[in-house]
Amino acid sequence: MPVVYVYVDFSEPGVAEKSRELIKLIEVMSPEFQERFMFFWTDQEEHKEGRRILGIKWDELPAIAVNNVDHTPFAYPRKEPFKRENLNRWFNQVSLRKAAETELRPTDFAKRQRDPTIYENFLERTISATREMFDF
Repeated sequence: MPVVYVYVDFSEPGVAEKSRELIKLIEVMSPEFQERFMFFWTDQEEHKEGRRILGIKWDELPAIAVNNVDHTPFAYPRKEPFKRENLNRWFNQVSLRKAAETELRPTDFAKRQRDPTIYENFLERTISATREMFDF
């Protein structure tokens, strides 16, 4: 069963308030999706490092991501507000496995999760790894 991880932070007042609001919202919504997802939240520093594997490439918290069976990263879009209707639509899209780009409209949340800073910081300096590079 896919696991929804909610990463929160209670150390800073503004972030702590947003984190509490998000946890309350998830608690209200979780019964609707309990047959499709398991829900967990964490504020532990050691758990926050794992969020990058799940598609959360930014530092701002709170943040949400899904760890599913086929290891496709689904992070809730970075700039999207945590509102019930947005979360509901995102959970439905993720649970219906709308991960392939061909199945998504440009406005779908699951497609908009991609962070443009990845391209700016990494992909423009990427070099192709060929067999010749590794022959010693």
